[in-house]
Amino acid sequence: MDKEDKNTLVAVVHGVTVLDDKGQDTGVIIPFYYGAWHDFRPVEYHLKRQTLQDKLPTLRFLTGEWAGVPRKIKSEINKNYGALYKYFLTFDKILGNLNLNGVLNKKTTTRVLVHYNFLSNFSHSTSDSLSIIRERKFYQISPDGLDIIYNHYLSELALLYICHLLSMHLQHAIYYLRWRSIKLKKNKSKLYRSLCQKVESDFGYFWFIFNKPHQYDRYNHANRKCNYKKKLFYRPEDIRLGDVRYYENPLYRLKQLHQSQRELTTGNVFDSPFPRKDALF
Repeated sequence: MDKEDKNTLVAVVHGVTVLDDKGQDTGVIIPFYYGAWHDFRPVEYHLKRQTLQDKLPTLRFLTGEWAGVPRKIKSEINKNYGALYKYFLTFDKILGNLNLNGVLNKKTTTRVLVHYNFLSNFSHSTSDSLSIIRERKFYQISPDGLDIIYNHYLSELALLYICHLLSMHLQHAIYYLRWRSIKLKKNKSKLYRSLCQKVESDFGYFWFIFNKPHQYDRYNHANRKCNYKKKLFYRPEDIRLGDVRYYENPLYRLKQLHQSQRELTTGNVFDSPFPRKDALF
């Protein structure tokens, strides 16, 4: 039982257990997220909620066959959708449930938040998101109008996201099939595992959700811990991987990875494995 506020208690349940023909537990659990995902209707909840509350009367023209449903039934259906959205489908609840089920912890939750907030810049028109477009020079004005400019860092970052997300999904699929004792054909399992390992070996410099920090991150953390006045110095190799602080801006970090650096006060050095001249600007 979880207390949401002083007047509300929320029951925390395990999920729906799947039984076989003899009524025996199969070990398979259907999460309530499946039902929420299957039953939730965002159009009916978000648009028609406004219509019910008469905040935007013009939305009545969008209701179609919904207009013929009695108001009481509309209200009940909307309450059900509201409960699904509130307890399962908001971003905060998704994070909370992932923590509850041991998928995420405090550190990995922070990493998810970093990427969620960063990627939100490209779906919301805010001052920060527009500044990214201006600073990265997505376009230039020509006699024919606007020309799109290729940006290496944004393109590389997009590919890194795709690569790591696909690897993550593939690893979960392999784990599920093994847990269900489902054998893959011939050497498919070995092939898929090697692909996931290759993602980490070739592109592990993108410190994502569950993988380890790069040498650059240890270099940064060592410099952060140094105190020149107290003559207290740390080297990147002195920093434990579990102690490295996570970054806040994936794009800025990626650009920094492409330039070799030397901290003058500490003497620490980072040699970029793939230096680029344009990373200095």
